[in-house]
Amino acid sequence: MSPESLLSILHERSQHPALICPDDGTVVPHNELATSVQRLAGLLAGLGVRRGQRVAIVMPNGPEVVELLLAVAALGATAAPMNPGYTQAEYAFYLSDLDPGLLLIQAGRGADARAAAGGRTDTSTTVRSPAAARASAPRPAWTSSRPGSRSAR
Repeated sequence: MSPESLLSILHERSQHPALICPDDGTVVPHNELATSVQRLAGLLAGLGVRRGQRVAIVMPNGPEVVELLLAVAALGATAAPMNPGYTQAEYAFYLSDLDPGLLLIQAGRGADARAAAGGRTDTSTTVRSPAAARASAPRPAWTSSRPGSRSAR
């Protein structure tokens, strides 16, 4: 049996579970995951994410971060998940090392990540992922920032 890529598995379009969140029991079937990934990939492409670019992601574990990781991969970009518990100094180190083209942070959170990005961020988009919309418990949305830009907020 030859290995399948993650994105080819998404094309299964079945109602079988692709993701199950142990925290709240949220179940995301393959067909919904595929639709979510395509939608998020379109949004990320609209934000300028291209093949070979690095995208830093500061989100807690859950279906939303999986959807974002797959959407970044679908565009041929590299996802760099970062621990939401990092300190400002840790974020500064990793952001400097990564030099991401885009920084995705949980909406309403990530003060240390935003501070580490400094005045170089332009927070312009808030998105509630499909997994977040269908969850019974509140799930995170995310905001985007361009660490390399010099735009004012």
